[in-house]
Amino acid sequence: MSRHILNIDEVVERAEREGYDHGVTAGSWLLDGNSSEDAARRLLVGIEDGDPEILDQLPASPLSGEYADGLLPRDVLSWYDLDEQHDAAADVLRAFEDGFSRGVEAEAVRSASALL
Repeated sequence: MSRHILNIDEVVERAEREGYDHGVTAGSWLLDGNSSEDAARRLLVGIEDGDPEILDQLPASPLSGEYADGLLPRDVLSWYDLDEQHDAAADVLRAFEDGFSRGVEAEAVRSASALL
């Protein structure tokens, strides 16, 4: 999924959006039709209060290499024709991870609110 990008700011912005979209997908797995209102309420309140016990249960960035079929930093960078030696690689990966975290949290709040 190679893309021609005009400048690094655009790459970082796109990486953040891609991360957000991946985060929303991961966040959608937190609650389902079998989840109780109590579970939804605990999730919602825990996020709002910044409860570490709840926040630690949220999906973390998929770039850890923890899963055999998961994304790796080189995968994300290749979307933008970059490699890990590029000067902006860390910024692009940070943007993806930040977007992912925001997407997970946004979807968790949306799903919990909808269940309640």
